[in-house]
Formats: sequence, structure tokens, C-alpha cells
Amino acid sequence: MKPAPSIHLSAWEKDYLSSPHVSSPQDIASPIHSTIELMTPLGINSSLVMGSEVKFKVTLFNYKKELRTEGGDQINVWITSDDPKASVAADVVDNRNGTYTALTRLPWCGKVKVMAVIAHHREMFRMDFYTQRIFKASYLFAGSFVNDQVAEFTPCSPLPYIPGHAREELCNLTELNGEPWYCARPVKVKFLNCSHFSGTRRFNNFDNLPLSETETWLRAINRTNTPLHIASNISLNVIPDETSTETTLPLPKLRCDERNLSSTFDDTNSCGYFYKDEWRPFTCQLPPLNSSSIVQCLSKRKVCLFFCSKYF
Repeated sequence: MKPAPSIHLSAWEKDYLSSPHVSSPQDIASPIHSTIELMTPLGINSSLVMGSEVKFKVTLFNYKKELRTEGGDQINVWITSDDPKASVAADVVDNRNGTYTALTRLPWCGKVKVMAVIAHHREMFRMDFYTQRIFKASYLFAGSFVNDQVAEFTPCSPLPYIPGHAREELCNLTELNGEPWYCARPVKVKFLNCSHFSGTRRFNNFDNLPLSETETWLRAINRTNTPLHIASNISLNVIPDETSTETTLPLPKLRCDERNLSSTFDDTNSCGYFYKDEWRPFTCQLPPLNSSSIVQCLSKRKVCLFFCSKYF
């Protein structure tokens, strides 16, 4: 089945779609065989100074214990401790050769653990781009057409490209839906037409998608949201700077509501840390937050949230 026509492919799509369908579960990255190692030299008594940067290297192997030779897997690395309860994320760079470099700061003192997971496989991204190129959606949708005699479901899409149906065979339901929406016309033409559309449902069964057996399996396990932890025995001892007795980084003097908003677009994963259930940015200081202050802050403001609930 060929993808629907489009003007161009994004750089991400070109990268992932350059790979063929994965044919065996043994070929994907394995959290069991992959490794993470500390790249920053340790100081006196195997310790590191609070506030310093620490670097790690993640190397991916497949289930055959073979080194991965291309990038594209999503790797998450973070540092955490139980006492005090704290965590900080690392910025991860894909070296495009099966290895990943993670870098972050050490913002508090004490014993810390290093954690790493394979958040999403390269093959998962490839599969999603492929299905999106065909169906223009990550899921299969069906439109319901009903009258007092019969009912029928037909495939739907936000774009007028539905495999197996010519454009003139589609119902344009954009005006009714409020956003672009198209469904195949009912085949029971003696009883149903586009005016009998009554709603849409999403199918979680992927048996009809043009995927390999391994891709279908991979999609199923991805939906369980089970973290694929890479084994790590890295434990660090973080000590205060010799010139200070502080056990956490000093709070920035700049208030967050005074920060230039344009600078926030340059923030990375490692832009702050959680400490005793409190978020502490590296670049500015948050005012005390409670329900009334949050309501006051958001009053008469329009908040736009952009994210992908599928992956993050």
C-alpha cells in the first residue's frame, strides 16, 4: 500500500522511512543488553562537586547482543535520590551511531542514582510515520451513518485521502465537524448518504494496518507504557563546594515573571530540577505558588499547550 500524496517529507520522516519494516523483535534495541557508563572523572573519594556537569554515554545493543549502528531511538536519562527526594533530567544527544551522550548538572548534595530508559524505539517512530503517511492519522477512525432502517461504519480521516476510496467517494464533513474531516460514503446507497452521519469512533485494533508482525507486536507493548529500563549501577556521591556549606544550588535572583519570554524557547530538558516536590528552574526563581496565586496569574490569560500525548 502506497502512502497518500504530499508535497514533501520532513527531515524526521525521511530519516525513519529510509529504514525497511522491522522483521524480527531481535533487531530492536534491548534494555537488557544496552549499557550506560559515566564519562566524567570522579574527584576525591569518588565524589563530584555540586553544581558541576556530569556526562554519561548510552550504548544500545539489540536482543542479539549486536551493537546498534544507527540512531533514532528516544533515550531518557535522569538523576534521582530518595533522601532528599529530588530528580533532574539530562539533555541527551543522539550520536547517530547507536550511542547517546547525556549531560546534566548536579544541583543538590547527597547520594544520587543514575537512571536510563529506552522511551521509544526507532522502529516505533518509523511505524507511526508510515501509518500516518497512509491514513493521515495514528489511529483508525470510523464514521457512523445511521437511519431508522440500517446502520454502517466507514473509514474516516482528517484529510481527503482514504485508501481504497476516490475523492468523489468521500463525504466532506468539515462544516459539521468544525475541522477538516472526511469519511467514505456508505455503500448502502439505497438507504444511507452523507446526511446520515451521526458520529465517529476510534479503533484500537491495528490488525488491518499494513504493518509487519513485529511492528504490530511493538505497537501493542508500547501502549502498555511499561518503562524499558537500561541496567545502571551508577551511584554518585555529590558534595558541597569547598567554599560553601550549601547543599543545593543557590536560587537565581531573577524572578521567573521578569524573564524574557523569548529566552524560554531555548530551554532544554535540563532546565531545572525537582527538590522535595518543588520545581526549581536553573534560570529564574519561582514565586511561592498556591491555588489562589495560580488562579490570579492565569486570570484573563489565554494558555496554549502544544504537546504529543502519544509520546510524551
